[in-house]
Amino acid sequence: MSQQTQSRETTPGELIFACALMGFSLFIGFMAFGISGFASISSPGAIPMLAATTLIFSALWVLRDSIKQRTVATEPFMQKMMPPVVLVFGLATLVYIIAMDAAGFIISSLLYLAFCIYYLHRKEPFVTALISINSLAIIYIVFRLVFKIILPEGSLFE
Repeated sequence: MSQQTQSRETTPGELIFACALMGFSLFIGFMAFGISGFASISSPGAIPMLAATTLIFSALWVLRDSIKQRTVATEPFMQKMMPPVVLVFGLATLVYIIAMDAAGFIISSLLYLAFCIYYLHRKEPFVTALISINSLAIIYIVFRLVFKIILPEGSLFE
């Protein structure tokens, strides 16, 4: 009984992902080798080297299969791999990180939460503001008052 491999078509970005997986596996192998090299089977690096070798062979297998299949673009790559919601949240997070330095934790977090909740929930602004303020109050109480973590105050108000 011969076993045939099923022919399938790759999705957009599958080959890129397989290459990234291979690169990550090689990096893990390099890091595992740095622990103790091939000193002995009972050395501290033996288990990480075994895991890294498994990762590398698995990544090679996936990469080989991705190269053998033909790619069919049923959807544009960016639409499939980066839908608009991911792009919007990536940009919103970048703005939040930059704004935190200037406006501080409280104001930038309140605006970030309000934007994200409104963008996803699409309810009335009053409900969005209420959810945002309550969430921020809980975050503030837990991190600032309970765990005593100093939150950024921002340079605008100095």
